[in-house]
Amino acid sequence: MTGRSKKKSLFFRSLFKGREDIYALRWESNRGKSGYAPACGNEWDRTLCRKPQIKYSECPNSKFLSVTNQAIFDHLSGKKMIGTYPLLQDETCWFLALDFDKTGWEGHVKAFFKTSEKWGIPSVLERS
Repeated sequence: MTGRSKKKSLFFRSLFKGREDIYALRWESNRGKSGYAPACGNEWDRTLCRKPQIKYSECPNSKFLSVTNQAIFDHLSGKKMIGTYPLLQDETCWFLALDFDKTGWEGHVKAFFKTSEKWGIPSVLERS
């Protein structure tokens, strides 16, 4: 990873700060279903992983992966689609993610930013 890539990863992490000890990885089945599950270092290891028979929360061999600059870079470059766990272990959070779409989303975003500014809450817009 280049110095510039690392800077971008660190900036992204500062905006979307969540738990550092775990992140989610997007999955998609052959039947078109999709979702997110904790990234696990033992996933599909035939000697340790017994999914889908055992849920992540019940697996005695879970080895959840920590957030790294490389994981963030892989997400930003489109190599992986990851998700964060914004609720920290002390039950606080650093950010809210809101989804504004359909007709009138621009006006709703402006109103949100105006309210955020009034309360002194930093806001950032990210368009997907």
